[in-house]
Amino acid sequence: MLKIAHYADLHASNKTKDDAIEALAFIMDRCETEHVDLVINAGDTWDGAISLSDESPFNGMVEIFGKNTINQVIIEGTKSHDIPGSLGIFGHIKSGAINEIFRLPWSGQINNKLHLSVLPAPSKSYLARNFEGSPDGLNDYMQRKLQNILGDFGAKAVDSIKPHILVSHITVTGSETSTGQSLIGGEIQLSVADLSLAKADYVALGHIHKAQQPGLPRHISYAGSPYHQNFGELEPKGFKIITFDDKGELAD
Repeated sequence: MLKIAHYADLHASNKTKDDAIEALAFIMDRCETEHVDLVINAGDTWDGAISLSDESPFNGMVEIFGKNTINQVIIEGTKSHDIPGSLGIFGHIKSGAINEIFRLPWSGQINNKLHLSVLPAPSKSYLARNFEGSPDGLNDYMQRKLQNILGDFGAKAVDSIKPHILVSHITVTGSETSTGQSLIGGEIQLSVADLSLAKADYVALGHIHKAQQPGLPRHISYAGSPYHQNFGELEPKGFKIITFDDKGELAD
């Protein structure tokens, strides 16, 4: 069997340092105990600009990653949280803890154990690149671009090793926040039908802080934030461990 862990939205900052480090240490220690093969961080590791001062969570996070031997992949979250370039500091850790850091869409095999496709938080400037037409057609253009990326993921994975895991930091249409509000409009979104284009066996999502969004198929899942961060987040917090059987099918 293959085990992966899925967490997201750590939002580490000077203000949240203690909670973020405690949550990260718990996740990585539990993954060692559970003999997890790969840890997936689905974005928003930071909560904006970071420093290297004693008040920064950086030193504590590096210590946790440095003593851990499980490979981890990290994708970039929203640009206001994972400021471009801010994840690069983890590339200097001489450990098995950080395997890859992704800023752009990518699809390929990881350690000959699974096929991984990643869609970091897409910006409107990235999706609107090369757009020609009236402003009224921009949203449709960006949606088609996302659909093309997901369809390309599905094509690359069809003859590859299983399981195929898609990781993204994005809103899925109909997702609910911790207060029960359904998110409609206002930001870039994907539908369940869009996600199905990738033909993934498991979809590891970040961005929404409430885990197990209602209405999503079993294999499409938000990890939720690993600790309470905002007013109204009253639900239990944690992360997910996902098990696949020897055929690469989702088991638990």
